[in-house]
Amino acid sequence: MALAGLGALTAAAPVPGFDTEQRPDSAPTQSVGAVAGPDGLEATVTSTSQVGGTVPFQRTVHMRVPAMCWMTAGPSGAEYAANWGEGGTFFEANGGSGGYAYIRSVYPDFEQYADKDGSWYTTRCRTDAPPTLVVEYLRAHPPRFVETGTPAPQPEPDVDPRVLVQAARDAVVLPTGQIRWNPSVTGSGATVVNLPTFVWVEGSTTAVQVRAEIPTTGTWAQIDATLGGLDLAAEGADPTTCADNGTPYTPGMTSSSCAIQFTRSTAGRPVKAGQTLPTTTLTATARWAATWTSSLGTDPQPLDVPATTTTAEVPVAEIQTIVTR
Repeated sequence: MALAGLGALTAAAPVPGFDTEQRPDSAPTQSVGAVAGPDGLEATVTSTSQVGGTVPFQRTVHMRVPAMCWMTAGPSGAEYAANWGEGGTFFEANGGSGGYAYIRSVYPDFEQYADKDGSWYTTRCRTDAPPTLVVEYLRAHPPRFVETGTPAPQPEPDVDPRVLVQAARDAVVLPTGQIRWNPSVTGSGATVVNLPTFVWVEGSTTAVQVRAEIPTTGTWAQIDATLGGLDLAAEGADPTTCADNGTPYTPGMTSSSCAIQFTRSTAGRPVKAGQTLPTTTLTATARWAATWTSSLGTDPQPLDVPATTTTAEVPVAEIQTIVTR
């Protein structure tokens, strides 16, 4: 699944090359220096998670954010002229005069540098760089000859905000919490067949905001994710969809925003490792709705955030009743 508007960057997995150094701090970094070439520069990534109206945790980490494109030293003036001049190896291999016209348009008067000491600096881009970003960078950074002793082209002390979106996404932490349920028989924790089992996830987050920023330039990207609901599933019960992460049980409750009903007890099933009673696995899958914004000034764009899953082993008991008339 692709990040909307980010071309080749993908949301399904981290972009290769992100050197993540997670160093929790109490305050963001105050200085960031440009690093030459694809090594990129350091971004401050701050995550804030909420459970209901509270803020249970906030953390700041630093991530090495790669440059998508940069300028690097290439062939010397003599090497380039020998290869691309009339009769040269590349000149002949690329169709003679046709290739020569193209090269001359990109490297004007390259022959005049044949006898000079120095190198041609050209643009290189990561293979996963968005095509539109590559085109923009190539137009702004045409090849240039740099004579020996002349300062080489310096990397820009910034990165495209769209790259920071991926950095922010890589830093997203979504606590899964712990499944609770009621009825929960004292001593065994068992629920009961054919009664609605109220379910809630304790300690799970309901909203997350992650902001990745290059402090010295003010370039930033931000992800805002909110819980879209829970999907409950367990053997011995029909799947259930909940609009939220459930309501903690309080005495006297007669209904809940999240409930599942078991139709079979777990009696007679094998006892799983770590359990003392036969159980069924209850799985709660949290769905997320997320958008990203950045210093590009665009409207919020949709972003795919993987669902988070937590499980619990639930004993299911059967209550025997005697009906009299």
